[in-house]
Amino acid sequence: MVRDRLRALARRLRVDPRVTAVLGHRHHRSRTLVELDITWACNLRCFQCNRSCEQAPTGEQMTVAQVRRFVDESLRAGQRWERVRILGGEPTLHPELDAILAELLRYRASVPEVRLELVTHGHGERTRAVLARLPPGIEVENTAKEGPEQPFEAFNAAPMDDPRWAGADFASGCVIPEVCGVGLGPYGWYPCAVAAGIDRVVGLDVGRAALPGPADTMEDQLRLLCRWCGHFQRDRRPVRSESWDRAYAAWRERRPRLTRYGDS
Repeated sequence: MVRDRLRALARRLRVDPRVTAVLGHRHHRSRTLVELDITWACNLRCFQCNRSCEQAPTGEQMTVAQVRRFVDESLRAGQRWERVRILGGEPTLHPELDAILAELLRYRASVPEVRLELVTHGHGERTRAVLARLPPGIEVENTAKEGPEQPFEAFNAAPMDDPRWAGADFASGCVIPEVCGVGLGPYGWYPCAVAAGIDRVVGLDVGRAALPGPADTMEDQLRLLCRWCGHFQRDRRPVRSESWDRAYAAWRERRPRLTRYGDS
């Protein structure tokens, strides 16, 4: 217990602006890993889902044209991704998954070392049927979930609602942009795919319209979006803080209109 309290204190001190001014930010976004949230539809809707599939269910999805744009942008920029992960929501529910995977295999034809990985919860007959017929070259990470109760961090515990994080340098982010990669969804590029899911609910409309260059730290997005995210504080309390209560209520009343990736 004492050790846990000391670790929590160290995490808070590490994101104090006076500390980050000297040591720099604790985490940095990846330049070689990317996650595509191709759909936010899900047939499981886990408690505290960090894409808000349970809290704000939707069938919003990327189009094949958007994935084609991602491939074309990457090839034009000479971007050699080490890993491209296809997620959601539940990606097997996308009605045009085959065409999306064909586009990503087109990218791999030019960058043969890339790993193409589909992340699925593996739940339901439709999902299992789609997984059984995936084309060669697509790796599968199957979390094999059997129900909506999962040991997630408390995504909806917004650190901006917790006085312990008052004044935190939210541009420090968390480990997700480093180990999972930058995120691309229907509304553009973000430092991680979790951030893309936050923006689709809170409606800041801050997605990048084009592939971020190597010099782009994306810290402006981190400052705006990490203040909403329980992953920033690594808390497992099963709570939903007041800012999220208001955001979901506003979303149900009137859904934000965001600029779609690829729109002029």
